[in-house]
Amino acid sequence: MATHRFAVGQNVRLLQSVITRGKSIACEVVQIMPFDGACFQYRIRAADERFDRIAKEHELAEAAPPQSEMDHPEQSGWTDKFTSIAKKGNQ
Repeated sequence: MATHRFAVGQNVRLLQSVITRGKSIACEVVQIMPFDGACFQYRIRAADERFDRIAKEHELAEAAPPQSEMDHPEQSGWTDKFTSIAKKGNQ
């Protein structure tokens, strides 16, 4: 059985249509909605908005980690496979 890809409290990006030229909106998952028979849905909210949106799973993408975490991925738990490979090659 398929499971939800995102969790409550997770930061995601709402992908916009071709009309808005590929822009996206940073949001947080507020609630996991029941399976509607076609796909999973989520109630999400952007930080600068006072209302929630309902988004289908295929309309969402994982948000990139904050820049401070990208500066030191080994400390934040984020790993970069290319960095790991490069370190192994230099040993």
